[in-house]
Parts: sequence; structure tokens; C-alpha cells
Amino acid sequence: MSIASVALSPLHEDYSCFLRWVSTQDGPWLNDSILIYLTVGGSVLPNRVLESDSIASVKLRIQKCKGFFAKKQRLVFDGKELARSNCRVGDYGVTDGNVLHLVLRLSDLQAITVRTVSGKEYEFHIPRKRNVDYVKQKIAEREKGFFDLKNQGLFFDGEELEDLRKVDDICRRMGR
Repeated sequence: MSIASVALSPLHEDYSCFLRWVSTQDGPWLNDSILIYLTVGGSVLPNRVLESDSIASVKLRIQKCKGFFAKKQRLVFDGKELARSNCRVGDYGVTDGNVLHLVLRLSDLQAITVRTVSGKEYEFHIPRKRNVDYVKQKIAEREKGFFDLKNQGLFFDGEELEDLRKVDDICRRMGR
């Protein structure tokens, strides 16, 4: 199972977060702002921005209201990524009522639960590019008495895993 730094909320919570943010702004700001709609995972999130707002500030506002880390966000408008963080919203031609697609990059970490023969369970978040030997080392760091890594076996679905096998390969076999 992959993990991602994402937390979806119903539309009314997005709007309340937006209203809290707007309430901290000066009055004329509302006259100059434009309403954009962010789409993510089938949800539509209304958002008021200024054409002079930087892409970075829009992403930070999304992070503050929604919890999506700014570094994991990709904003797409009219088939083009709004990639330059220091550029303004207006530089990309975004105007009132436009729809921006919010694409979230999933983490390359894999959540793994290991159950030892003694019945203890450990949860790890392992980079997908790491191998089984790396997982064994992480277990050894937590499990006292697990020193002889070469003579220890790691099993998945009744099959012993080879030390050089990548976590990503195992995940693909599982369809994750």
C-alpha cells in the first residue's frame, strides 16, 4: 500500500477555510480577486486568488487549507503545468472562473508491516527502490537479538524473499 501526503475534505470545509483566509484580507482585495476552481480526486475546491499572486503562494494556501504539501502539488491549466513558482497566476492567463487541475505526486515510500516469529509487529515506511536486505537492516535496528542478517529470512505470501529483490518489484506483484 502506497502512502501519500494527502487528506481530502468535503467542499464545505474548503469553503470555510477559504472564508477564514478572506476575512484576514483588506476590503479592496475582494474586488481585485478572481475565483478559480481546483479539481482533485473528483472534488472541486473553490479558491479566490489575485492575478498577481505567485504560484508558490497559491500552493502554500492550498497546503494551509487542505494539507497537501506544496512540494507534492502540480497545478495544471489548459494542459500546461504552472511550474514556475515565482510567476504570477495572471502570467499563465488564468482568469475568473477558470478550472485548474491539482495533481498530487505520490510518495515513493511503501508502508510495510513486518510480523516476527515472536509475534511482534513493526511498521516501516521504506523507499520503493530499496531491497529486502535494507528491510532486514531496519528490522535489526528495532528488534533486539536479530543480529545475523544473512541467516534471517523474510517471507511474503509464503515465499522467501531474496535479499537483492526490490520493494517495488514485490509491490508490482501485489498489484500496488
